[in-house]
Amino acid sequence: MSSILESTWAWVWGWWSGGSLAKLTMVDFSLQWGLWVVAALLKTEKFYDLAGSATYILLVYLNYKWNGKDHPRQMIQSSCVFIWALRLGLFLFTRVMKSGRDRRFKEALERPSLLWVYWTMQGAWVLVTLLPSLLAVMSVRQRPVGTRDYIGWGLWATGFLIEVVADYQKSAFRSNPANKDKFINTGLWSISRHPNYFGEILLWFGLYISASSTFSGWQYFTVLCPVLDYLLITRVSGIPLLEKYALKKWGTTPQYQAYLSSTPALIHKFRTMDPEVARQMFEEGGTLVLLGMPIGTEFGIDLNFWNVGEKFRGVKMIPPGLHFVYFSAVNRQGDTAPRTGFFHVFESREVLVRHYDPVAEDLEPGEANPTEVESIRASLQNLDPHLGAYPLESWSKWVSLTQHISPSELRRMVPLSGKICSAPELITEGETDGKRQWSRSKRKGVSIEADSEQLQSNSSISNPSSSTHLMVSDDTLASSVPSTTTTTTSIESIAPTTSVNIFTSSTTSSPSYTASQQDADCINNTSQDSSMVPAPTPNNPGISSKMPNMVPRPGTEVRFTKFPAKPYQDGATPSEVTRHCLDSTYSVRCMLEGLESAKSLVAELQLAFVTFLVGQMWDGWEHWRALLSSLCRASQLIEEEPQMYNTLLSVLHFQINEVPEDLFVDIVESNNFLAAGMATLFTNLADAQANLPPTLTRKAERFRAHLSTKFDWDLSLEDTGEDAPVVVDL
Repeated sequence: MSSILESTWAWVWGWWSGGSLAKLTMVDFSLQWGLWVVAALLKTEKFYDLAGSATYILLVYLNYKWNGKDHPRQMIQSSCVFIWALRLGLFLFTRVMKSGRDRRFKEALERPSLLWVYWTMQGAWVLVTLLPSLLAVMSVRQRPVGTRDYIGWGLWATGFLIEVVADYQKSAFRSNPANKDKFINTGLWSISRHPNYFGEILLWFGLYISASSTFSGWQYFTVLCPVLDYLLITRVSGIPLLEKYALKKWGTTPQYQAYLSSTPALIHKFRTMDPEVARQMFEEGGTLVLLGMPIGTEFGIDLNFWNVGEKFRGVKMIPPGLHFVYFSAVNRQGDTAPRTGFFHVFESREVLVRHYDPVAEDLEPGEANPTEVESIRASLQNLDPHLGAYPLESWSKWVSLTQHISPSELRRMVPLSGKICSAPELITEGETDGKRQWSRSKRKGVSIEADSEQLQSNSSISNPSSSTHLMVSDDTLASSVPSTTTTTTSIESIAPTTSVNIFTSSTTSSPSYTASQQDADCINNTSQDSSMVPAPTPNNPGISSKMPNMVPRPGTEVRFTKFPAKPYQDGATPSEVTRHCLDSTYSVRCMLEGLESAKSLVAELQLAFVTFLVGQMWDGWEHWRALLSSLCRASQLIEEEPQMYNTLLSVLHFQINEVPEDLFVDIVESNNFLAAGMATLFTNLADAQANLPPTLTRKAERFRAHLSTKFDWDLSLEDTGEDAPVVVDL
């Protein structure tokens, strides 16, 4: 201990008596303060970063001139700093000259005293980060270059490369006019929100490791220098300022919220939510308040669901955008009723209040009156302990499944009742429902709701203690609704943040289905694609005429786009019938009539999928299959709408990963309908390759390879077996 104190005192005395480090310190701050005077007089910040880099270079040069002995370590250590500072200084100077300003100095340019603080902080930063390297060059104990040196320089090279690539990618992104007012989430920026800062932190730790080869005693404590650099970047001047700016600019957009929740600030190891970010999320996010929901009720939002606890009153920090809220009554034996839910587009800071009716086991119709909503908004801080935080880690996945469903598309498709029910509400065909006049809520957020009279008589979940209102047998219901057997947890003071996959091992195969009426005339001509045609809903002629014909109650069915009655025009010739049966472009064009654009079908494909995935509505799955079948076989449409198919491939990439593979297998024909459909789509894309954008063809090839590897599917339509076509010479 005494030797350490003696060496520390010797270093302090040497510093004050005019040693190299003291002279370097004076050069450092003299340069910063001199340039501060110039910057204050000219009211400019354009040479601030360039001056910082020049200071690094000057101090390294003077230190090597005064203390260098041409040792490899001294030369390499100094060169690393020189290369890094030169590159970064020129890059930052060029950037500020192009942009014309540096937003960090907006206030400081008007206050010389604050500007002096900025320049002084830069001088301190330079000295602190350089200290280990300066000491390594000053040391008289220059051992031969060893393993520690190579490890340190290797980390420096890795960090330097990461920083250079990240800066280049961001510059290229910003230079593209199409990316104006957008944030970068590609390249290295897709795995880290600040890869350039990660590279800088890594390279300074690397230089400390290599410099430590010459250290002794107190010098090892200079590890605090790269640690301080890390803390300044992550807690003070680097990441916090950029995150605050990004939240202010993009914080209310679903895309940035998804990026924020799925991408760590540096790397996963250091990923934490900054208090400022959490505060912004609390202030900008929506709040769902559910009053009167019984303990044990299965409640969920998007891809997460739980059994509610005694203190549960709702969910906070809901990212602005589309969400699906759902619930199921649970009896004392643990049996779960069919799932009921509704879509709602939350706006920034919106408070949505709903009351639960325990008698009807449903939410009361309509939203709470404005007076109650404002009262709850004013007391949100008191209600906060009873609100569970929205699980942000699942938000990016939800966005990937719903990002093309705009509010207008949502209004077009959701039931007039506003409710999505896993068990259909049926009535006898011909039964009138004249008293029902469906309406939509006109509240701030977009939410499809019915009026009080409508919903009081239209509850989709019946009381377990009363007779069911669904005139469907248990076997029929079991084959129409996905299994909901899951293990859930209880929400007490707050909701847990673990997303739960709604598919369990009990979901093993899809129910049987028959060919749709719309393609009845084409079955013989399209046998290879018939498995892609979903089950229809027409009357089954085999049912006895004594049985009542049940149909969905008007206003409760999802308003998906109808397929044409026949896949070809009236009066079509036999050859035209065959062509339209092989190429479903005519059917898709008929569906596009009245829609906003071709991408409306992509939105419909997403809504159909999530109503099945989360809403457990079998009609959603059937429509998804039918629509996907038509899009895969529309070979002529591919050339007309390449952008839609480019989007379609991205949508399918996320959807296919959410359901078990065996759900794609038809149990009647023992055929994987999805593999057959994708094979048709990839073949059509390949045939039209000459007329398609290169980006689409490359994406199709990558997606095809991904599916072949992931599922071991043969996505070729070639048939070399006994049923293969034979060419006969005449």
